[in-house]
Amino acid sequence: MKSLPHTSTAFDDELREVRALIGGMAARAVGALQGSIAALDVMDVDAASGIVVADREIDALNEQLETAVVRTIALRAPMADDLRELIVAIRLGSQLERAGDQAKGIARRLRGVDAEFHARHKPLLAQMAAAAGGMLADANTAFQHRDLALARAVRGRDRALNALFDRLTADVIRHMTEEPRRVSAGSHLLSIGKQVERIGDYATKIADNVCYMVTGEHFADWHAGPEPLAPAA
Repeated sequence: MKSLPHTSTAFDDELREVRALIGGMAARAVGALQGSIAALDVMDVDAASGIVVADREIDALNEQLETAVVRTIALRAPMADDLRELIVAIRLGSQLERAGDQAKGIARRLRGVDAEFHARHKPLLAQMAAAAGGMLADANTAFQHRDLALARAVRGRDRALNALFDRLTADVIRHMTEEPRRVSAGSHLLSIGKQVERIGDYATKIADNVCYMVTGEHFADWHAGPEPLAPAA
């Protein structure tokens, strides 16, 4: 559901700026996750270091977002849908910034990972990263287009990601038990898996905030009921 244009084109421009900042943060967070997993696959220390440095861009965008939202609220005194969108934008900025931090944390752990041990679990970890990155990208799309159906689909995919993490945990612990000398390497891999799973959690929170933005309620308030409908135009 698209929002209607305002009588003030300046207000529309400000909202577009907010949405663009969210989109930029989301793209960078997804890219950081993909990049950290790719660096891990080939044990590329330089690429991992680049991801750590690039996280500053996400932080800077979040600061710009907060400034833009506060300025718009102060100048426009928005109400109803517009105010909810701006409140949600602040929340999304925080969630995307944390997602970027998780990706940065994965990159920082590269030096502690045992390449041979990681190779055993690479396919499952790659599957987790693809799922979490897809959720985050789709959650941003749901925000940009006020797409409740897509937001709800993102929220539903979190269980599948959690199941993948449970599988990874079981496999890693089994190998650690069989090879006690791999305990340290296994611990690093479990931490990486948890960081990927948390990115999925942030995507889920974004999806819930999209529901709040459009309807004024959270998905949790709907329990197992019908798909929430947008208010009548």
